[in-house]
Amino acid sequence: MRGHLSRATTKLFLLVALLGLATPTATAEAQPAQVVHTRTLVLALNGTFSAPAAEPIHIIGRIRVTAVTLGTPASRGTLRVSSSLDRTTGVGQTSGRTYRFVGADVATRALPSDPITPVVIRPRFLRILPGDPILPTDPIRVAVRVVGDGAISSISADIGPT
Repeated sequence: MRGHLSRATTKLFLLVALLGLATPTATAEAQPAQVVHTRTLVLALNGTFSAPAAEPIHIIGRIRVTAVTLGTPASRGTLRVSSSLDRTTGVGQTSGRTYRFVGADVATRALPSDPITPVVIRPRFLRILPGDPILPTDPIRVAVRVVGDGAISSISADIGPT
């Protein structure tokens, strides 16, 4: 009889232990849901870039921009902008030489509290002129507007001075 009582007690303790593992605890706090918005555009580039002590360069090409916002309903969150160039070239306005612009860039910024204000990023790319050193450059401005809930309302890119 002692054997039956011992086995029954063991089974009872095992059952209580299993029930304790399967019961959710009231102390676990729910994490706020992350809200993600994504938008990708390929934009045409056409304009003249002027940097100090360098010849103006007329640039034509395309830029692919992907903007991703990540936040919670209680906080504004962050904006991550990935930019890459595609078939982008330039012609020196003084020398007439052909430049190539290549590369990709990723930038992360905190979202502004005012959704009307765009987040402006100057991605860094490489400027290649055959026979000269390859130089990093930032001839392009990317502007991303984000509305109050974190949705991306617009993305634009233009060529402008440094």
